Amino acid sequence: MVSSDRCRGRGSSRFLVGVAVSALAMAGSPPLAIGQQPPQSRAGVIASGTTLVNGVVYDSIAARPRSAVQVELVTADNTAGGRIYSAVSDSVGRFTIRDVPYGRYIAGFFDVALDTLGFESAPHLVTLASPSQRVDLATPSMGTLIALVCAPRAAGDSSGLLVGHVRDTEGRAPIAGAGVVVEWRDIELAGSGLRHRDRSVSARTGAAGWFAVCGIPPDATLQVRAGQGADSSGHVEVDVPAASLRHVGFQVGGATRIVVPFGAAVPGAKGETTVTWRGRGRLSGVVRDARGQPLAGAHALVWGTGITATTNEGGTFVLDGLPGGTQTLDVSGIGHVPTRAIVELAESRPAAVDVRLERMPTMLEAVTIRDRAISSRQLVEFERRRRAGIGTFVTPAALEKNRHRRLSDVLRAVPGVMLEDDRGRTRVQMRGAGTLVDPAFCTPSLYIDRAHDTMGDFDQIRVDEIVAVEVYSRPAERPFEFVDQRNACGAVVVWTRIRSRSPGR
Repeated sequence: MVSSDRCRGRGSSRFLVGVAVSALAMAGSPPLAIGQQPPQSRAGVIASGTTLVNGVVYDSIAARPRSAVQVELVTADNTAGGRIYSAVSDSVGRFTIRDVPYGRYIAGFFDVALDTLGFESAPHLVTLASPSQRVDLATPSMGTLIALVCAPRAAGDSSGLLVGHVRDTEGRAPIAGAGVVVEWRDIELAGSGLRHRDRSVSARTGAAGWFAVCGIPPDATLQVRAGQGADSSGHVEVDVPAASLRHVGFQVGGATRIVVPFGAAVPGAKGETTVTWRGRGRLSGVVRDARGQPLAGAHALVWGTGITATTNEGGTFVLDGLPGGTQTLDVSGIGHVPTRAIVELAESRPAAVDVRLERMPTMLEAVTIRDRAISSRQLVEFERRRRAGIGTFVTPAALEKNRHRRLSDVLRAVPGVMLEDDRGRTRVQMRGAGTLVDPAFCTPSLYIDRAHDTMGDFDQIRVDEIVAVEVYSRPAERPFEFVDQRNACGAVVVWTRIRSRSPGR
């Protein structure tokens, strides 16, 4: 069993503290319960002899055999100091253990991947009383793992499970009592349109730094962070598939919360203030293009800091004064698909990354549209405006290479668009109708399939819902059908695959 608020201590045999496993004792007899006596011979005692034990280790989560895991049989009469017989599974999950004396054994295997999730195994007894016997082992199914941590689910429940560990940045020791916050945004039908509602849940780590969060909505994009006291990691973006499990680890330590003017990274921006983080972390890196050549002029940003750098002719950059702990790095370049990476920062350990950006196609290429695509008339309008040379156009081919991200990720590579991270949420900015001295940065209007989306949430729209995007970074560039008299700013026009999508009004 696994508890979300504590982790049990380790036992003397490794597989006993590895994962919860299911051993299927063959030869027609079920596993024995603890205390139950093994089958006896006609003389009333177990016959002497040895068994050749073979079987397969199966990964129930991935639905395939599990290779390179340590299988163990421990004598059941003295678990603390009993003899261990072991073997390692081969490339197709098979294992063989020879010359195992007849008797009762606890069977299982050690799995590093699931051990990091905090799962323990329950004792599972098998009896060996024949020259050859098969014992198959399996990891728990996804549903079983979720049920071990969360309450039993109703039929059809597709919610997921998020688990992980929180450790200290410098010593990497587990942190007990750390807080973990999970945030996401739901879309609800409200009146004549859609309404966005922010959601969040929290959890605390147990003695071994382990946490679990149940009831994660299916296919939601989560913003997750961990903290202890006034210190916090950065936000990390996590997707949990429906009825599935995802593991994420955090380091916390070396981050200081400060308040700065909003737009500090954008010259000329005025007005609001925002919370950001500083520290003594240092991150260096090199950015390359698809051919592996250094890419000059690319931009690197650590979420929640406002600290940015531009690569030099050698494609290198350096970011100083960064908060310690787990952080998210965004790298983008004009004409390239932006990328994102998780980095671990510490004052005592400067970090380094090597990033490669794929080229973003500029021509409208032939593409097979899945699901219900936008009409051919709309695609013709998109192509007509693209050929006119006014605005920036993101084609279906470019979106295909970026399809598991969000609209805001695509906009990072568009000239004239500036993005700032505010606690994991993206603010999209364009130059307004001001002067060069006071450019009056503003948020563009968002249109989805011609309809004006007043919510303007550029993080909520996933690229796999989109077939094409038009960006007009200056007010004068906007086609007449996308002019918003209430917003003297540019516009972002999104064409979706699903015609039934209806933005809020």
